[in-house]
Amino acid sequence: MIDAFSKIGGDFNHVLPFALLEARRYFKKEELRNPADAGENECRRLAAEVLARRIVQRLPLSDQYAVLSARYTLADKDTSLYDSFYNGSDELATSGESI
Repeated sequence: MIDAFSKIGGDFNHVLPFALLEARRYFKKEELRNPADAGENECRRLAAEVLARRIVQRLPLSDQYAVLSARYTLADKDTSLYDSFYNGSDELATSGESI
């Protein structure tokens, strides 16, 4: 199962533990929001956490540090990824011109 998740990550393997931990956070929120499915969401939450931990443990030590120390930002629901990229690249272009 861990190999399957690693293959699903494709070129974004380094982001996979973060995505799984975000899924864990989502399942915890759903567990509190919908008590009828709390047991199911608890199992999903636990599975996401275990998968994230195992994926990190299988990485070489040098890659573990890089994966665990990386910072990621979640896009707002109102902001598209294109807008985030465009604004970020515009700031870089502006700061590059002033140097």
